[in-house]
Amino acid sequence: LVSTTLSGVTKATGTDSWFDEKIETAKARITDARRSMAGWREQLENQMEEAITSCDETRAEQLLDNALGLQVFTGDRDAGRSLREATVAGDPKRLKGALVAARRLHAVDVPEFAPAVAKYKEVRRIPEGWDIEKMLAERRAGEAKLISRPDVSGNHALRALVQLMFDRTLRRVETRDRRGEPMPLYLQVVQVAEVQNAEMWADYLVRREAIKGDIRRATPPGASLPSGYMLVDAETQKALTEAEVTAASTDVHVRIPSTSSPGSLMDVDNPVTGEVLRLTVPTADLSGREVAITELLAASLPGPRLETAANEVWLFHGTKSFAAEAIVSNDFRVDLAGSSAGSLYGRGIYLAENCTKADEYSYPDRGGLYTMLVCRTTLGKVHYNAERLPDPRRCEDACCKGDCHSVLGDRKACRGTFREFCVFDEDQVYPNYVVTYKRILP
Repeated sequence: LVSTTLSGVTKATGTDSWFDEKIETAKARITDARRSMAGWREQLENQMEEAITSCDETRAEQLLDNALGLQVFTGDRDAGRSLREATVAGDPKRLKGALVAARRLHAVDVPEFAPAVAKYKEVRRIPEGWDIEKMLAERRAGEAKLISRPDVSGNHALRALVQLMFDRTLRRVETRDRRGEPMPLYLQVVQVAEVQNAEMWADYLVRREAIKGDIRRATPPGASLPSGYMLVDAETQKALTEAEVTAASTDVHVRIPSTSSPGSLMDVDNPVTGEVLRLTVPTADLSGREVAITELLAASLPGPRLETAANEVWLFHGTKSFAAEAIVSNDFRVDLAGSSAGSLYGRGIYLAENCTKADEYSYPDRGGLYTMLVCRTTLGKVHYNAERLPDPRRCEDACCKGDCHSVLGDRKACRGTFREFCVFDEDQVYPNYVVTYKRILP
């Protein structure tokens, strides 16, 4: 309409030739712009494909920023093709790059997205229940890792299992590391957050497989383990065994006290072992009713079963709340080992099988609550030491230069206190849960 009107005006004024010239010039410029944009698009597509194929996450992020700024990518088509090709290739870094790109291009609804997520979980051996899509959604631009830390406190059965691990490993024995603070009667779990860190988990699995390889190579023909190999029976396993046996008793029920309120703790006698269980009252109004014990206490911690032959165990690590945040995001740092509580067995990462030992290294936040990590740890071949005054360098060398993978410092044997565990490779520890708790004092 505008073109027709202008044409009429130009004919009336005798300027039609000038107008035709301008129209042709404009058309030529539009054509050149389209060609230029097409060239830019093709170049960006090629560069993006190269970045994802070579697993260059930084370059891929830069290209995505350029593409979104210039609006040259059609999200669904480009994302679908990258996801499809990455799924076929099966390379975890390429898959992650394609998934991140799809998320940035708002193309998570393409049919290729779900198969790519499933493939990524498969090749990375991601534990069941981890939400990769949530990790992608929560991922900040420029952040390479896929991390999520969901609050699982609402899972009362899991929370009760963590409480059971605290209760069964509690030993009211003081050491100088308690710094003169009063010994609690017990530690009450307030919150449990699961750490879902895809990169740290992959690094942990790689290191665990390497340790399993070391053990296999050191095992004589016909034997199941190397000569003199020490299997570690951690205190935490006793609680897990109790939970498994209790949960197997499907006909066992617990009566919810009529005076209890949802979310509160209740003490009941374990019908199987006779020991006291601290359970969380379900959120539903079940006061005065009988509930199956399986609804109140989890049979096991989620995730793959422990590799007992590799001395994979659950251990505690007490720390400050802000330090826990740094660990679950960026892993432990061996270079900071000993900065908090010394290095009796060398400059490594220290863990405990008793919650009261780990509690000695925890500090209260502003609300008076404490923080502890529940860690999946691969100890491998253990260097056992029960000396009152161990040589830290010798302990270190046994692992860093020798054929051992960790140190078990038996202060329980030589001092009557606790057994301590030390590893010198951060990839041997995966901080699976961040537990917020309070000290219940006499």
